[in-house]
Amino acid sequence: MSALALLLCIAPSVHAQQNKHDNKPIATTFEPQFPALNDNYPPTADSIEHPGIPKGTQFRFQLSDSHIYPAVSHLITVYVPAEYKADRPACVFVFFDNIGFSAPVVFDNLIAAHQMPVTIAIGIQPAYEPSVTDPKVRRYDRSMEFDTTSDRLARFVIDEVLPAVQSHKAPGGLPLLLSADPNDRAIAGNSTGGIAALNVAWQRPDAFRRVFTNIGTFVGMRGGEDFYVRVRKTEPKPIRVFMVDGANDGWGGGLEMGDWWMGNLTMERALTYAGYDVNHAWGAGNHNGNLAEQVFPQAVRWLFRDYPSPIVAQPPNSQALKPILIEGEPWKPIPAACPDAAPLAAAQDGALYTAGVLLAQSASCNIHSQLRSFALAADGTSYSADDTKPGILVQKPGAPDQLLALDLDITALTLRSDGTLFVASAPAAAGAPAALYRIPPEAKPLKLAETPHAVSALALTPDGNWLFAAQPDSHLSFNFRVAPDGTLDAGEPFYDLDTPADVDGSGARAVAFDREGRAYVATALGVQVMDHNGRVMAILPLPNAAAADAVAFGGPDFMTLYVHAGGIVYARRLKIGGLFPASRPVPVPDWGSG
Repeated sequence: MSALALLLCIAPSVHAQQNKHDNKPIATTFEPQFPALNDNYPPTADSIEHPGIPKGTQFRFQLSDSHIYPAVSHLITVYVPAEYKADRPACVFVFFDNIGFSAPVVFDNLIAAHQMPVTIAIGIQPAYEPSVTDPKVRRYDRSMEFDTTSDRLARFVIDEVLPAVQSHKAPGGLPLLLSADPNDRAIAGNSTGGIAALNVAWQRPDAFRRVFTNIGTFVGMRGGEDFYVRVRKTEPKPIRVFMVDGANDGWGGGLEMGDWWMGNLTMERALTYAGYDVNHAWGAGNHNGNLAEQVFPQAVRWLFRDYPSPIVAQPPNSQALKPILIEGEPWKPIPAACPDAAPLAAAQDGALYTAGVLLAQSASCNIHSQLRSFALAADGTSYSADDTKPGILVQKPGAPDQLLALDLDITALTLRSDGTLFVASAPAAAGAPAALYRIPPEAKPLKLAETPHAVSALALTPDGNWLFAAQPDSHLSFNFRVAPDGTLDAGEPFYDLDTPADVDGSGARAVAFDREGRAYVATALGVQVMDHNGRVMAILPLPNAAAADAVAFGGPDFMTLYVHAGGIVYARRLKIGGLFPASRPVPVPDWGSG
């Protein structure tokens, strides 16, 4: 497999030239029928050195003090263009493996022609470790680092590589100033480096927004086969992508893991469906960089075609997102200074409570930071469970607090309109199941069911017929049928949530239903929206890719979705609203078996 590189750029005084064919595929070298192998893609004049063009310089260093990939070393290569004067931060282009695609020559030519910004390129070689007894026997970390579709590599690049580059000086002695603006940053790579490039920008669009990927490994190695589905489900991010591949692509060392050519076509179709600004060059080549080297200069022009205009997220094209989202309505942070302002719940009038305190009063942080779960009744009575005592604290307006001293370690609770409480109790020991109980008004708890993992949240569907039991330590969460007397049956691991690539559980922490019965689940990936049949139909990421740990509908008309993530409460108006959780049951549409 081949390499990926990362590139940094400086804001120029002259805008990059605009491609006459902005949104059309740059190259289609074959007819729809399957073409014969053709790897004859000679480089263009943009990739050849020319007399009189100022040439940049390069240097290398070892990065050996990483906290994200500890105890290994990475070779870092840095290209600094001749036009760099250290009078302003430069743009950045990162490449995985090394600075590929003849980028130093291409950049020399395009920068001299004012067809791209002044840009510093950075190549990142993956780590390898020799064995103790024979240095020739190595552990190669390339696939682990580049193919894994988590945010670990993005954190390495952003938090460690870029600062390390800035700690050095250019060969001529100038300090290296790298732009922190994501619109000034591009990232690229081949094969395993190709999926890495897209994944870094996908994970952190606040840091990278321009992507060049060649023969990307969008196959079944370390989550690549699921990546394109995640793209389809997720609200579009502010990323621009150029893809290259050939119809005969297939890495000989891993064809059992998938079809590289079809994987790239599938990813391009997913990006197009989701609403991204995406372009491509398809050829007839094999698993190499020949076509990519030929089209790279034109792709760079396309990626920077309207620079310095910022790249913004496009409106979603997803048929699941359109009925939910209001175009142009973003997540808005609202005053609630407490990092522990979870869980969330709304009163009958839509007023939002954070960890048991009215949101308007929470800025002082005088809230129950140890609160696990709480629910509000129509008369203002609150029911809460926390880490400090077993049982449920009942607080009625104008009445003394009452403690239902249950011998249960309660992790979640929800309230039905008739006053019945459903609660979840933690497993008694490691590996033991969790238990669900019903607590009728003025009655003792009755055990109803068990789940394999601890339950972090309970929620009734708007019609009151079904109970959602969230399991954060699994990708599966349970659904139970609810009888009029509050008994449960027909329990199934019904809700199949998406999970980050490097963990086993979804991190599901809270659930809220809209009026049509969609479930909005606070998870490690943001808010996952599930249909009636337990499938994730949409994902709403939070700013800075923060994990969500609380969610609730509220506001005067319950048309606002509130989420707590990363110590901040966010609000977002939606097209479809929710209901007061303890309201009388209302019917929901039957969407069929799907």
